[in-house]
Amino acid sequence: GQAAAAAAPAPAFEKIEIDHKGKFSIEDKYSQMLSKGAGRGASWLAGAATAAAKRRDAEAAQEAQQQQAMMAQQQQAIAAQQQAFAAQQQQVYAAHQAQAQAQGLPGFAMPQMPQMQPGQLQLLQ
Repeated sequence: GQAAAAAAPAPAFEKIEIDHKGKFSIEDKYSQMLSKGAGRGASWLAGAATAAAKRRDAEAAQEAQQQQAMMAQQQQAIAAQQQAFAAQQQQVYAAHQAQAQAQGLPGFAMPQMPQMQPGQLQLLQ
């Protein structure tokens, strides 16, 4: 059993070697074809590669622009939400104050500015 287990990895390793040899020989043949087979083939290949690279660059740039635009939109939406929320808070506070005054009740216990120390004021800003 042990002998079989030890022998098992060998075919896989040999196969990898064969694959590599195959790849190298194909690459060699290809480069021979290109060198013999005319500057025409080589320049066409180079042109195709350049065109593909340009296309990839253009797509990448477009994607980056889209992402930036999306982020900007999200930030605008968040800012708008925050403004709306602040306005809502002010309305709620104003309504409560008006109601409290009408009923003769104290309003929200908002800190009175004169009572606050200058140091505390700076912290709040």
